[in-house]
Amino acid sequence: IVLSLTGWLGWQNGLGRADQTFYDHIITSDAREPHKDILIIAIDERSLTLLGPHPWHRNLHAELLRRISEDKPRAVGLNLLLSNPDLQYPNHDIELAEAIRENGRVVLPMRMDGGYSGDSLIQILPLPIFYEAARAIGNIHLISDFDGIVRSVFLRDQIGTETWERFAVKMLQVGGDTNFLNDLPGLRFLHTHIDTKANTWFSDHRMQIPFAGPPGKIPRISYIDVLHNQVPQNTFRNKYVLVGITAAGMGGDSYPTPVSTDGQAMSGIEITANNPDAFNTVISI
Repeated sequence: IVLSLTGWLGWQNGLGRADQTFYDHIITSDAREPHKDILIIAIDERSLTLLGPHPWHRNLHAELLRRISEDKPRAVGLNLLLSNPDLQYPNHDIELAEAIRENGRVVLPMRMDGGYSGDSLIQILPLPIFYEAARAIGNIHLISDFDGIVRSVFLRDQIGTETWERFAVKMLQVGGDTNFLNDLPGLRFLHTHIDTKANTWFSDHRMQIPFAGPPGKIPRISYIDVLHNQVPQNTFRNKYVLVGITAAGMGGDSYPTPVSTDGQAMSGIEITANNPDAFNTVISI
């Protein structure tokens, strides 16, 4: 789906320089513990060494989901763009879709791809077999300020007649934390007119991310340990579990943040994990 950028670029500029400096100072000097109910299952260097290069066969993801499901997590964010079929092993797609459906609490991502066509971006959605099996779909698109640093997220996007909420919002919704949904936090951008026929993309509810700390602060478990059943029972019970790539240079996104140290970027999955952590922080105030 090709969408116009009109109405979006105006909100991409981010904080002013003075506000950036103030925010960066506050976020780096106000260390706190991450929310205890958020956990990352990391597609890390060790898992890649033992399982081989990513992407892996999707039956591995199905097995991972089955192991997570045994503990009855609150929600599982499978941060993998399942937008193309496995032509060599189509049965693996079926197996993964069944595991997603059986879990009943899986959130899958959509995003706006960086591939431009004139003044447009491309909307990337899961394949129908996965889309229909998932409990919810959430937007993982990230924006940077002028200096290239990720400081904030939009919690809601409207694309034509469709509304997409942030991946973390959908995870909290699936997990039953819904008190904030009718009044999302973040700076509002009121749009007096939206041309739904033009599929114009509007973003709203911009919120600065209260990062818990530098990369690695959110608790994580190696994918290979979960797959090989080497984690204690009930590790994932009542947790928000996010599965995604943390290994550098292996197909996962990574970004500089205000809390990055020694030039170390933060993986997209950890930035995403800081989003529900942020909501729990906002909600508890």
